[in-house]
Amino acid sequence: MIMATNVTRDLIYNLVPKASPRALLLTSRLLIIPFLAIPLWWTYTSPPPILSEFMSGSAVAQAGIFFFVVAVSMYWKRATKVGAIATIIYGMAVALLHPSVYGKFVPPFNHWGIWALTLIFGCGAIYVGLSLLTKPAPEERLAKLFTKQS
Repeated sequence: MIMATNVTRDLIYNLVPKASPRALLLTSRLLIIPFLAIPLWWTYTSPPPILSEFMSGSAVAQAGIFFFVVAVSMYWKRATKVGAIATIIYGMAVALLHPSVYGKFVPPFNHWGIWALTLIFGCGAIYVGLSLLTKPAPEERLAKLFTKQS
């Protein structure tokens, strides 16, 4: 997701500086598809064992952290930077509890499923909860990226 945003901002925006924020946002949304599909396909088809564990752990961290911070923020106007920052901090801390890292010393995080669900659902709860408890961006700023639904 970060790569899709970087390509949009660093390449496309520099080539077409007059592109509207809405067009750039749509481009980022579309670029997420290949940037997620390629590594997942490679991991599925024939990865080396260590890469398989790295990619699966990375996918869980992406699902927990970046899904909310990047993808949900593209659609949810009520998201706040406090919610996003707290989600990143929480997700990074829980990522260290991966069963192959420090989780092996901290039961129940020595179980892959418990670790993954704690990371993903915890990130979602923190993101939504803190976003609802903190002040959102001004409506004028949001209007540039979100059209009003009638």
